[in-house]
Amino acid sequence: LEIDRATIGERHPGYATHLNNLAGVVRDQGRYEEAEGLFRDALEIDRATIGERHPDYATRLNNLADVVKNQGLYEEAEGLFRDALEFDRARIGEMHPGYATHLNNLAVVVNYQGRYEEAEGLFRDALEIDRATIGERHPGYATHLNNLAGVVKNQGRYEEAEGLFRDALEIDRATIGEGHPSYATRLNNLADVVKNQGRYEEAEGLFRDALEIDRATIGEGHPDYAIR
Repeated sequence: LEIDRATIGERHPGYATHLNNLAGVVRDQGRYEEAEGLFRDALEIDRATIGERHPDYATRLNNLADVVKNQGLYEEAEGLFRDALEFDRARIGEMHPGYATHLNNLAVVVNYQGRYEEAEGLFRDALEIDRATIGERHPGYATHLNNLAGVVKNQGRYEEAEGLFRDALEIDRATIGEGHPSYATRLNNLADVVKNQGRYEEAEGLFRDALEIDRATIGEGHPDYAIR
């Protein structure tokens, strides 16, 4: 960004891209308010340069929605996710992996608002697109499968949810590996549904494994560590 300022300037699409990337890493450290400001700055530059009909604009909008969601502002986040999907339909179409990702993100925030049936339908739609595009052995597929498992669990179908969580973990082992923060997230989710079925000792072991991965990756000062 410092080089950008001295060369292309702060109103260039490339500057917006790098600002968006900085926002992403700030968000991943749990500094959500700061990340939100950066995402909004990137979007403002995009509006004035590439315009709101560009595929990158939908991506940035989705990123902003995600960090708004992380701060518990679910209604606002839902509106932003729906806007991003609208742009996607017009530019990349509904059978694109990016569309599946944004559909999945909308489903997450719908799930958080307790509309479980609606969220499940959206998650299944995203997975259907994934199967036809990136395939069932992709980390993105594992993410969407994990999210489907979560909403199935929220409806009290614990056994079904456990199977889906285990499928997602199996894909993760073969792709991102067991030392990745996302693997810890999936492990935590599996532990939760095991706990819901009364298998407390097994669940405790899984929670502890997730914490061990977190210590080595995101660190003990991250909000996700506190959740585990």
